[in-house]
Amino acid sequence: MKRRIFAAVLIGVVVGMSGCGSNGDTYVDPDTQYEVEDDFASTDEEAIDDDAGFEDEVGSGEEATVDPEEIEGIVAMVHQTVPSTASSDVQIFSIDPQTGVQKIIAEWRLENPASKNTDTPKFYLPDKSRVYGNSRDWLSSDLTKLSITAVLDNNERHAGWVDYEGNFFDVTSSVGGVKESSFSNPGPVIQSALGFDGEELVFYEEFLGDADATKYYYVPIDNVSEGAVREAGEDDWYYNEAITSTVGNNFYPTSWIDETTCIADVYDHVGRPRSFYVNTITKDKTRYLPDAERYNWSGILSPDGSTIAFLSVSKASDGIVELYKMPISGGEPTKLTLEPNESILQDTTALTQDDLYGPAALRDYEQYHFYLLEWK
Repeated sequence: MKRRIFAAVLIGVVVGMSGCGSNGDTYVDPDTQYEVEDDFASTDEEAIDDDAGFEDEVGSGEEATVDPEEIEGIVAMVHQTVPSTASSDVQIFSIDPQTGVQKIIAEWRLENPASKNTDTPKFYLPDKSRVYGNSRDWLSSDLTKLSITAVLDNNERHAGWVDYEGNFFDVTSSVGGVKESSFSNPGPVIQSALGFDGEELVFYEEFLGDADATKYYYVPIDNVSEGAVREAGEDDWYYNEAITSTVGNNFYPTSWIDETTCIADVYDHVGRPRSFYVNTITKDKTRYLPDAERYNWSGILSPDGSTIAFLSVSKASDGIVELYKMPISGGEPTKLTLEPNESILQDTTALTQDDLYGPAALRDYEQYHFYLLEWK
């Protein structure tokens, strides 16, 4: 069952830019950030509740009230697209593994390029292909940054991230990626964020009319400068596994057990997941869950390495999504009952298999996603 979108969501954005050339080129100050205002947007379905949502949880335009060092429990993410407003909502929250209590950590609303609102910048989340798995790499290791791509007025795309307060940090500008158009390079800059790999942001640059010329780059998040950028090589995860592609082997890591073994989501031909142990060297898959008429995904390991938590739903279209945990050594999974939280974008206690995956013919138009990211 799908919940209506809760109203108090971060949305208003103002852009700080310096000078536009007479030839239509846009120049962006490397120190400029796009700041999110502290107003909220209502939907056609639900009126604003002044006491609900984002402002009380993480602040708006002020210092966030969530200390990343204090985040505990199972960290989850919900993500949904909102066609009526051409926007995407992303929210991360913690789940107490003993009580099932859910607490919001941070949330963002991003206005999509399809929006007709000309007053605010538009953003892409990382490539849709990265939606598979639990999309943990959308977020930095400390969970404070969400990787996104800004689309500017001249169709330039700038890779970067947005923090808890809604400030967009323009990596493309900071690394000198914005070049003046020239005879040999007349097109706009097109750099897009892929996600985080450890303490680095990974992004790629496309060249109009030459798909084979796409280049992939890494830059440390604590040293975003032109001199710190390096081109991705064969030893890098994104190059060796995601770009050239583990996707072809149809598995997507959701949690690492050691350097070569991970828990991964393995998708069938219509995009529905099962969770396995995977040896990333041999590509061998080992089932750790009982063979049943269920879809299982987002397996994550507890901090002490003894327990796996995962999401599961029966194959019936009205089957409710449930959270389970089980010893890594094996055994029957134990259900963890979630306590309802009205501020969560989706009612995680009532989502069904059909809500998340829908008919196979509509798989490319998924609106709802629910993942476990890690266990802290």
